Amino acid sequence: MSQRHRYIIVALICVFVLFVGALPAAAQTLGPEVLDTSDGLAANAAARTDAGPAGASDRAAFEQRILELVNQARAANGLPPLVRNANLNLAAERHGQDMANNNFFSHVSSNGDRLGDRVPKAGYLNWIWAGENIAAGFDSPESVFQAWMSSTGHRNNILATAAQEIGIAYIYDASDEHNVVLPGGVVGGPYFNYWIQDFGARSDFGTAATPVPPTATATFFPTATPTRVPTRTPTRTPVPPTATRAPTRTPTRTPLPPTATPSRTPVPPTATPTWTPVPPTATPTDTPVALAAGTIGVLGDTAYVNNTQVTLTVSLPPQASQLLLSHEQDPASAAVLPVATTVAWELAPGDSGPRTVYAWYADAEGHRSPMFSAEVILDQVAPEGGAVAVDVGRGSHRLLVQAEDNLSGVADMRLGDTPDLSQVAWSPYARESLVQDLGDSMYIQFRDVASNVSPTYNVLHLQSRLTTRGSSQN
Repeated sequence: MSQRHRYIIVALICVFVLFVGALPAAAQTLGPEVLDTSDGLAANAAARTDAGPAGASDRAAFEQRILELVNQARAANGLPPLVRNANLNLAAERHGQDMANNNFFSHVSSNGDRLGDRVPKAGYLNWIWAGENIAAGFDSPESVFQAWMSSTGHRNNILATAAQEIGIAYIYDASDEHNVVLPGGVVGGPYFNYWIQDFGARSDFGTAATPVPPTATATFFPTATPTRVPTRTPTRTPVPPTATRAPTRTPTRTPLPPTATPSRTPVPPTATPTWTPVPPTATPTDTPVALAAGTIGVLGDTAYVNNTQVTLTVSLPPQASQLLLSHEQDPASAAVLPVATTVAWELAPGDSGPRTVYAWYADAEGHRSPMFSAEVILDQVAPEGGAVAVDVGRGSHRLLVQAEDNLSGVADMRLGDTPDLSQVAWSPYARESLVQDLGDSMYIQFRDVASNVSPTYNVLHLQSRLTTRGSSQN
């Protein structure tokens, strides 16, 4: 028994000595009942988990569906369909496996290769233009394609007039974890689903006109960090096949002269748009953008929790494409998550006390919303208390109760005639009550607002005999 508990029992006995003959009439009746409630929260209700397809069984169908969606979009814009190329498929598959196996998300391979290196290594030779779209976290071809088409750079790749062929890869990593290194060094995940599109054009492909590379950035990552890693925009100047790879400083595309040789001199790999990885959310501009703030709270609208694992409820405007959450007010430290109405979150560790979750969202153009937040109090300390039962005759007891909780406060108590109170219903905490139909051995527990449950305490039992006029007392 703790010193605090002893103090509570002594105080209750003193109260009994002062008021045993003048207690009010019964304020509440407590007794054993069957408890059929649940005090737990539905943890991780809508966090992105291993909810994707089984893997290889759906891979071919998913990749074919991506090809269909691409060519449907191109047909709707008066463009010829793309032909799927085995070498580009191999380049896309190798890069997707590299990202999944080595826990990163970037257009730069784990060995430093870029698109202009990966394409010829996969056997795609005599190429004169190449582009790439990547994404992670989407669990269907339709959802990832819609996201790509909603982004100007990725849409430009899909609808590029220069493109002739395409390689597609879908990689499913069932063991993905929260250890994926994103551009800028931020860690994200798990994403499970990785999608890659590699576009290309060759000088020996049919009679296609000489393509002009687009200038749009081609990286897309729907769950990437909200800050942009500064990159150099790739520019290109036609160079003979034997020329050393070197980027040009020319800021605009120079049209090929009409007298160019029919062999379509290939541009060196590093002169192609290899699409340096850039998060889909551009660096928040200094130009004011009128974005409304979202709202965030803890599931159940509770002000107190007893566990650092909580489920947050989120409400965002329709233009939100990413959710950013942090323990700090600096968005650079935020975790980047898919947009969802409920999100599993880990509160900052430490002793019991207030916790604040800071939130932002970003739209498809990279504009960041004003900060909004939710505060919850972490209470991991159970209440302490005790009780004295006074026999008042006819199987009834007057119960004096005292319990304390320094943070969220005592909310409920339950009383029974055995130490196991798990099947006894909780009743609102009351300092005094009349108890019937229980024996002389009683036990009590307390629960605070944060749902912390106290140990089971023995109720101190006292007997009294009150005399009436003309009677004697032994």
